[in-house]
Amino acid sequence: MTGAQVLLVLGLTLARSMANSILTPHQLLMNEEVTYGSYVEYAVLEGSLEANGMYEVLVSYPGVVPGRWSISLECEPQTATPAVGSHHHTRHMLDTAKLMFPTDDHGTPLTHDGKACTRIRIALESLAIPLQRAHADTPRSVAFTLLLSPLVAGAVTPATLWFLAIAGLLCALVVMLFAPFLAVFFADVRKRLQMEQLMTKQQL
Repeated sequence: MTGAQVLLVLGLTLARSMANSILTPHQLLMNEEVTYGSYVEYAVLEGSLEANGMYEVLVSYPGVVPGRWSISLECEPQTATPAVGSHHHTRHMLDTAKLMFPTDDHGTPLTHDGKACTRIRIALESLAIPLQRAHADTPRSVAFTLLLSPLVAGAVTPATLWFLAIAGLLCALVVMLFAPFLAVFFADVRKRLQMEQLMTKQQL
């Protein structure tokens, strides 16, 4: 391999690494990796988020792998600053961890104390016991999936709203389709009950 080819490969690798380290809304990043006791950071490009909005960072990871996850906003080198419900207060649900944060007038993520940050840090705390004492099949790095989504009314993502709307529409269609059958069924049940009551009165 010539020198030019080596430089081309290095350039493509660097470009791919830089692209993977950028977090944009609705872009699902799969097979991301973080090592125990370390963290990875993702940049949020200026103008990629809506101004004065609410966003959610969702991390999905294998539940069988031990470790404590945390998500935080990074404002300065080597300094992580919590956002709303973040860092040590990262919300954990089953095999996911999430962080919600608002944006300022320029679409920059804000911490709970109003600091503007442009990087998001995903950290995985090391095990309580040394790795060499852990099970042999315990990996030194863990793969995870990352997604940044806007929130509607500060709590619901657009995807959830679409799901609820479609589910409601399907329920309405089911009711419309089966309403005539249900009407006939209940009318038949009512007629039978009236006949039974009439027969009971006659017997008395």
